[in-house]
Amino acid sequence: MTQDQRKIWLLVGILAVLFAPVVLVALGLLWVVVMPRGYIRKAEAFHQDVQHSISEAQLRDWALDEIAAASGGRVEVSATPDFLNATRSGPPSYVVVEPGDSTHQPYVHVYWGGGFGHWGLKVGSTSFRAVDDARNHHIEWKPGLYVWHEIQ
Repeated sequence: MTQDQRKIWLLVGILAVLFAPVVLVALGLLWVVVMPRGYIRKAEAFHQDVQHSISEAQLRDWALDEIAAASGGRVEVSATPDFLNATRSGPPSYVVVEPGDSTHQPYVHVYWGGGFGHWGLKVGSTSFRAVDDARNHHIEWKPGLYVWHEIQ
């Protein structure tokens, strides 16, 4: 190898070392900007699962009965209907009726998951609205029916 060829290979090596981190950072930023966050993909997948495995009318009828039975208080629902077991996530881990207050109407809050995250359903009347906050991402299925996933 001649002296000129060595200089060229040395220059190529230096440029590679200098530009590799720049390229990797640019690719990482592109990934963050273009790809949806993991909790969004998981919420969308759960949304698809729920739409194919649970009847919207059956879910709402059950939830409104539970809300009426709670008489305005926060009540854990111990006996959940079998149709909630139809999702790929299996039976829910926790179900509670959340009372209404000045910011929202009462709704049934259905939880799946465990130590590595939670997701589920929020079901109220057709005028109930769930709002994203610092901890939860919501997807509206139908008016008053929401799929949610923790933001992690």
